[in-house]
Amino acid sequence: MCNVRVVKNFTHEVRIMALTELEIKNAKPKDKAYRMPDGEGLYLDVRPTGKSYWRMRYKIQGKENTLTFGEYPYVTLKEARDKRFEARRLITNGIDPAVRRDLRRIENETPTFRDIALEFMTKKHKESKSLKERRALEYRLRYYILPFLGNFQPDEITAPLILVSTHAPAWGATREC
Repeated sequence: MCNVRVVKNFTHEVRIMALTELEIKNAKPKDKAYRMPDGEGLYLDVRPTGKSYWRMRYKIQGKENTLTFGEYPYVTLKEARDKRFEARRLITNGIDPAVRRDLRRIENETPTFRDIALEFMTKKHKESKSLKERRALEYRLRYYILPFLGNFQPDEITAPLILVSTHAPAWGATREC
């Protein structure tokens, strides 16, 4: 297997040697950060602190971006190349890999009922003119609803669960707030 890649630039051909594990292990920090290219935009960014990060430069819709895959040795050379391959596939289809990653993070951070209820209570505090009304709402949420439903995802809450939670304080259940 040949470790040389030929990349055609606008004016000339550039020969890029693919990185090896030995070269990466022997990379020492310098006074300034430097890059060790692997090809197709992937490079190892060696910082003066001694840490090394896998990054990939790419261009999509005329805008140049950088994607970080993780820290070496936690992300190996093979894993970084696999991630580069996946990112290149997305770019070919017109999808920005950084935007895709951010969307996945947002999808995984689904708020709990407690988060939504506290946000609702904050909005109601701003809208409500009556101190008595605000205190009543806060009391009901904190002592009757959140101890039983607070840690559930909104799509997990069912009618029987609501029924049980509304009767629980009358049955002498302990409060968790």
